[in-house]
Amino acid sequence: LLAGLAAQVPIGKSRLVDPHDGGIYDPTMQPGTGSWGAVASLQYGTRRVGLDWSASGSYQLTTANGLGYRFGNEAIGALGVGRGIGRSAASCQIKAHRLGRSEYLGHRVPSTGGSMLILTPGVRMRTSTGSVYAFYQRPVHRRVNEYQLASRGALLVGVSRAF
Repeated sequence: LLAGLAAQVPIGKSRLVDPHDGGIYDPTMQPGTGSWGAVASLQYGTRRVGLDWSASGSYQLTTANGLGYRFGNEAIGALGVGRGIGRSAASCQIKAHRLGRSEYLGHRVPSTGGSMLILTPGVRMRTSTGSVYAFYQRPVHRRVNEYQLASRGALLVGVSRAF
């Protein structure tokens, strides 16, 4: 079991100005939030009945920045199972993600926040110096507020190398 607690510190820039109209960029386009926050997390892993099991969760608590914008609080939970066979391994994870609605000066910001349930099967093969892997993230449930972009699926393919 592993537990974590982290502080979000407002050190990133959060008031970048758009050179075209002189206004401040939308908060979602800024490199920093300009606000304080905290993140708590838990992770657990075990091996039972020949399978590797994992569970994890995190919660991010946000506050408003100096301009009165507050991103929504965020909760993420995941359960995973995997099995290695020789140099290969297969895994599957189900992840729940909920992002609260953002607020500006105490009022709800339209088209922010929502929830998703994502299924992620994957495979990995060890090589002599690292591994090759592929994962497919498929949302099996999506609920967003008003109109937002939402993924229909994502394929992640990569190579990792040990040095």
